[in-house]
Amino acid sequence: MGKNGFFILLSCLFLFCSFSLAESDIRISSVEEVIQAYHRLMAEGQKEKAARIIDKSLKIIKSNPILLSAKAESLFLSGDLEKSEELCDYILSRLDSEYDWPMLTLAKIYTAQKRYDEAYSLLGKLEKKKETYEIHLLRAQALSGEGRYREADPEFLRAIEMKPDDAYLHEMRAWNLKNYDIEEAEKIFRKLIGSDPGNSGIIAALSEIGSEKDRRQKEFEEKQFDEISLRYRDELRSDKGVVILAQKADAFFQQEEYRESEYLCKYILSRLDSEYDWPMLTLAKIYTAQKRYDEAYSLLGKLEKKKE
Repeated sequence: MGKNGFFILLSCLFLFCSFSLAESDIRISSVEEVIQAYHRLMAEGQKEKAARIIDKSLKIIKSNPILLSAKAESLFLSGDLEKSEELCDYILSRLDSEYDWPMLTLAKIYTAQKRYDEAYSLLGKLEKKKETYEIHLLRAQALSGEGRYREADPEFLRAIEMKPDDAYLHEMRAWNLKNYDIEEAEKIFRKLIGSDPGNSGIIAALSEIGSEKDRRQKEFEEKQFDEISLRYRDELRSDKGVVILAQKADAFFQQEEYRESEYLCKYILSRLDSEYDWPMLTLAKIYTAQKRYDEAYSLLGKLEKKKE
């Protein structure tokens, strides 16, 4: 009898070893039912109960590669990577050298431990047998872990193509994009937070993106201000330099050159006179014309308080 036939026979014999787990109200009569119960409990977040089902089953069939693979996965998810790796190696070297489940768990271990070359090797072997979204996800995570963010994105996209309704995949892609395309990452995070408003990870990501955008905007504005200082150096030497620049900003607004007008107004308020009404009013006009109403309201409120 071959090795695979032996394990099939053991699984069938397991039918006659029915047992129940009162803690989860599950009656087990086959390896298949054990694995179904394990996956269900895992999906419900009951990892400890799932692990106990596997441990109890292994007391009846000690060398079943399916049950041992579930045990290896359970150990990985609990953070015991060393024991999980040892068990995966045992399954693949002693029981079934081509079994996908322990291979996939090993690839997860290698990725978590930044052993990326070993992970890529296993994932390539698995992909030759059958393409799955998990293979692409793990490869994407490994590439991202190496800082190869742009190379990782097609792998995330392929995983999403294979499992489009999985919010976790979209979130993982957004985290990767955050490293080089914060605008696209922000779009994805905002879409996800709409269906999961309590997700602390996404909330933190959006906060980080907001801070990064503010930093970049400030850095950009400082460069613009330096250019304005050079461009209008003659006007700035005049006692009426600030008024001249305010006039120019207003003229740019009238010509609908909003960008030039905005930076000139901000330059005046940032470097010359933070309380000057004229550039504030011009900015409020720009914001209104561009439908940036919250910014307009803020400035108008400030102006109104000065006149009270």
